[in-house]
Amino acid sequence: VIGDDLNAFITGAREDAEGELDTLPITYAHTPSFVGSHITGYDNMMKSMMEQLNPTKAEKVVDEGRINIIPGFEPYLGSLAEVKEIAASFSDKIYMIGDHEAQWNTGAGGYSLYAGGTPLEIAKTAINAETTISLQKYSTVQT
Repeated sequence: VIGDDLNAFITGAREDAEGELDTLPITYAHTPSFVGSHITGYDNMMKSMMEQLNPTKAEKVVDEGRINIIPGFEPYLGSLAEVKEIAASFSDKIYMIGDHEAQWNTGAGGYSLYAGGTPLEIAKTAINAETTISLQKYSTVQT
């Protein structure tokens, strides 16, 4: 939510959970009110997720041939599905980072919480990709 101190909220939730959330990675981004637009918020969140899922900033070990695709602020689910299909025809080492296509495409009456998406292990190792392609230049200025 714009302007909320999510770090304080997450810290409080972890304390209240009495250990249940200690090993669960919960990412957040600072999105102060009236700074940029929804595109700025998207970029802030993508950058924060990549930094927080690899907090040690360990030495990068390049995964030869791995390519990350960041779709940007893309509302058209068919576009994401098509990009993934095209990418799969080239290699099985091309991953969409921030993949929301399946989450919003579960169908009426069959909604499944956390359907699809980028697997956590893929997101955690995104830093090791040989290449990252952003499909929307202005959606990932910081990322």
